[in-house]
This record gives sequence, structure tokens and C-alpha cells, in this order.
Amino acid sequence: MKERGITLLSGECKDGYTIYRTWRTPENSYDAVHSRLCAEFPEDTVEGLLGHYCSSKKQLPSNFDDWKDFFGRTYANLQVHYLQRGLQDSLFRSGLIPGVDVLRYRFNRRLKCVSETFPVELGVTHSSDVPIWFWGANFSGGLTEQEKAWLKGWNQGFASFVKGEKVEWGPKQPKEMRWWRSDGETDVWTDDRWEEGLKIWNLPNKS
Repeated sequence: MKERGITLLSGECKDGYTIYRTWRTPENSYDAVHSRLCAEFPEDTVEGLLGHYCSSKKQLPSNFDDWKDFFGRTYANLQVHYLQRGLQDSLFRSGLIPGVDVLRYRFNRRLKCVSETFPVELGVTHSSDVPIWFWGANFSGGLTEQEKAWLKGWNQGFASFVKGEKVEWGPKQPKEMRWWRSDGETDVWTDDRWEEGLKIWNLPNKS
């Protein structure tokens, strides 16, 4: 990537799990979650993951409402949140520069125009950021004038990224992400899920 001048734009929406938990949701039990995850991931990886969270007693961790909630959040972590952190860490260790070669981001606010597609109860869910990148295109009403003002810098940065130009992104450290906050402002957030993400990334490689 470095030799070819390729820049990676990689990030997440705060509530991505609310969509992931609706995709072929298993029944409300440990065994059902195990079977569902094994449909997409190697069984030894799934068992290592469930052992990490549920121990050998196969108990639901206390910070989840039920097994369906556990599935949604865990599935989202496997598809997006935690594994992308492992990938990003590998790229940084290989010499790519945060904020230059890898542009990390996180959205903690949703746009008004996504409500017809994504009910409010889903929060800032997976794919609800699409109209941010495409400036409201194909979404009823598009971006409000206030949203355009908040997101002007994002739009300019994305345009530079698409053109292959240098992007003024902000973050300078591996754990830092450009962040659209819930109040509409943008700044740099220090990722508090980084270490847990690397633990999950490394589980399949544990001896």
C-alpha cells in the first residue's frame, strides 16, 4: 500500500450492532449463538471467542441484556469494530502512518434524512453514514443546512481522498480517530475499544 500510494479510509458507526443483530438472529441461547456464528466463522475461532466472553460455564456476560443482544454486538465486532482495529494495528506495525496512510473515523450522530430507512431506535447504525459521504444523495430531504455546516470538513476531506490528494484528517496516533460527536462538532477521539479489539483479533492466533 505504501509503495503504491494507497490510502485507506476505515471507520465505524457507534451503534452498528443494531443492524447486525437483525441478520439471521439466533434463538436466545448459548448453543444457538454458537451455531449461528459457526455458520460464518471457523468453529475453533468461535469457541475461542465465546470462551473469552462466557468462560467454560457458557454464561451470558453481565453487560448484555440477553443472548440476542450478545449476538448482535459480538457479530458487529467480528464484522467491523474489533477486526478492523486488528487490521489497522497490523498496517501501523508495517509502517503505515496514522492520519496519513490510514484515515480512521467514528460517527456518533445520525442525520435526519436517514429516518425513513433507519428507524430512530436503531441509533447511529451500520450504513446510516452513507448520506454523509454522498452529501445526502438519494435520501429524502438530504442534509439540512446545519448538517452541511457541521460536515463541511468531512466533505472536503473525502473529496481529497477520492482524488488521491493529501488529506488533512487530524489524528496522528494509532488509537486516534476523527470523530463526529453527538453534539455535531468534530474533533479527535482516543479509541477506548482499541485494546479489546486487538485481543479479539489475536484470539485465533493464540497457541
